[in-house]
Amino acid sequence: MAFNRPHYLKQFLDSLVEATKVTPVGEISIFLDGQRKDADIPLVDECELIFKSYFPNGKIFKSETNLGIAMNYDRAEKYVFEELGADYAYFFEDDLVIGPGYIEALNQILELMKLHPQIAYGAAYGESSYMNGVRSKNSHSLDTLGHQWGYIASKVSHDEIKADLAEYKKLFSEVSYSEKEIIRDEIQSLFREWGSDFDELSQDCAKAISLIKHGYIKVNTNFNLGYYIGAIGEHMTQDKFDLAGFESTDELKFAPCQVTTDGNAVNRLLEHLKHIYRFNK
Repeated sequence: MAFNRPHYLKQFLDSLVEATKVTPVGEISIFLDGQRKDADIPLVDECELIFKSYFPNGKIFKSETNLGIAMNYDRAEKYVFEELGADYAYFFEDDLVIGPGYIEALNQILELMKLHPQIAYGAAYGESSYMNGVRSKNSHSLDTLGHQWGYIASKVSHDEIKADLAEYKKLFSEVSYSEKEIIRDEIQSLFREWGSDFDELSQDCAKAISLIKHGYIKVNTNFNLGYYIGAIGEHMTQDKFDLAGFESTDELKFAPCQVTTDGNAVNRLLEHLKHIYRFNK
């Protein structure tokens, strides 16, 4: 998933190439959003050329107009889950650098998803461990996932929350995704209908709240196999980036620990997510 940040995209693709040497993958596609202004055009074009240089046989889905993050994800999810009919897919944004063992960790999470279908999304960059001030690097257990930057998702959960997300996306019929603050009241009203008093507005949050509503969880590793570099973006500034402590992410590991969980842990994580996303008792 990319737009107008070729300097970030190149760093991500460098890391993706190394990860796929360790753990080969299937089809690799890029979903490039279109320009908001004329200055974006050469940047979007540069992203396309960079992707071609890394993956000449990869598929390129380049929008002629600016869709915004939510709609760009929407077309990617429809492609992999509805057109291709994939049971699982990996989604990456252009501002996450992954370690060589990242995809192998996602594959381990995939096996847990098969055992515990309540797990809808899984990532391996350890965000929650450092954002909560807990660095349990040697823990094999899973924690809750916050931001969805580089994750595996299941078709089952996609199908389950599709109707909810259609309601969310309908709110943007006359407002662009970048202007979502204008329709804050409408978005929060929808979230309250789903049972949550959470005050964020993003498509990440819409997915998280709908997943929890349907009894699904999002998981992350307790060790860092990737790190966030997107200091400037749709929802991020350098000040926020520094405040969140992203610069202090632990050094990446080459290979992941064996990731484990069980039914009791899954239920505990669901209750924890309900608390985070302020679900009504």
